[in-house]
Amino acid sequence: MNDPQDIRDGRFIITAINGQQTFKSFLLGHNIAVGSAITINYSPKYAQLISITVRQKILSIRTEDFKNIECVRIA
Repeated sequence: MNDPQDIRDGRFIITAINGQQTFKSFLLGHNIAVGSAITINYSPKYAQLISITVRQKILSIRTEDFKNIECVRIA
C-alpha cells in the first residue's frame, strides 16, 4: 500500500516499514512497528499529511514518509 492516493479512512495493520533507520526509530518512538494496528483519519489533501491514530494518539505523517509504510486493510 505505497500509494497514499489509495488510502481512505479505515483500520490497517502495518506489514513492513522501509526507509532510513532514523525514520524507523521515529515510528518506534510513537509505538508504530510491524504488526501495529493503525487507524487512518481524514486529512485534507492540500495539507499533504496522512493523519493516523495509534493507541489513542493522533500523529500526522508527511505523504512522502507514509510511502515507506506498507499496510493491509482490516475490518
